[in-house]
Amino acid sequence: MVCTSRIIYLTNVLGSERLLRTLLAEVGKSDILLIGGDVCLDPAIIDLRFYAVPGDLDDIYILHKLRLLKANIDGKAIRLGNVLLLGIGGVNPHQSIRLLKKSLSKYIDLDDLTKILVTHYPPYGILDYSESLGVHRGLRIINEVIDNLRPNFVLLGHPHRPMGICVYRDSLVINPGPFSEGFYLVINPEACEVSINALHKY
Repeated sequence: MVCTSRIIYLTNVLGSERLLRTLLAEVGKSDILLIGGDVCLDPAIIDLRFYAVPGDLDDIYILHKLRLLKANIDGKAIRLGNVLLLGIGGVNPHQSIRLLKKSLSKYIDLDDLTKILVTHYPPYGILDYSESLGVHRGLRIINEVIDNLRPNFVLLGHPHRPMGICVYRDSLVINPGPFSEGFYLVINPEACEVSINALHKY
């Protein structure tokens, strides 16, 4: 089965409920929503199929609601047709990676699947440099995951800047920017097309 749905990705929602409701009104009901953490609002308002990893700012209430909604993919591999979602959250990424490896053990052949890694933290040295702090904010363990799994897409959260798209190994690595400022990503996995879009905030 081929996944023909568009994938809408956003991260660093930071409680921006009005922006989220605006986006939900614009996207199709067949679209799939992915969230890269720092939701900071009740995810029950989302009225289409969605999956998320928690961010370092998401509290136990958000984690509980994501579990109740069966939307938490932290440390999991979830297959949607020919697309395999891989999740690494921002609460305890080392534990998330251990759980993800265990979840992946049930899949025999990954080469025929389009793999999408949703990770709250970026890999070290890739879209992770903070100009204001003068440091890299990425994690080397994320680099190792990318090296081993070679996902087609790596969707980042956590740092608001730098935004952008780059290639690391064989993977397209993308930080669309914070949704709290209206930025989000659209992926057509069948055609391997991506675009960073923006809602008008005011």
